[in-house]
Amino acid sequence: MPVARLLTLTCNATEDNGGDDEVLVKVFGGTRYGQASLAMNTGQTWDINLDVPFSKDSHVKVEVWDQDAGWWLDPDDLLGVHHINAAQAGAGAKSAEFNSDGASYTLAYEVVAD
Repeated sequence: MPVARLLTLTCNATEDNGGDDEVLVKVFGGTRYGQASLAMNTGQTWDINLDVPFSKDSHVKVEVWDQDAGWWLDPDDLLGVHHINAAQAGAGAKSAEFNSDGASYTLAYEVVAD
């Protein structure tokens, strides 16, 4: 069973004009789902260090959001989605970019066969 190893998330530029983004990372893998959040500003790196096992015929979906008030006047902002699959196993370190709404985040990850 492959494992998606989410290593770090780096903020290259925030989405919010007035300071930190309240970054929410949602991870969907196989039958598992998890989420975590952290306030981040430009230049900061979040050491996620999360292993997500998944079956060879499925994938892991990672969503990065900027949490706002969450209501219709100021809804949360989806900064991007990335899919990780078993074909990436053994290819070493990889990265995914999340660049919607003027933000810029880089996720470092790898896929290992387990």
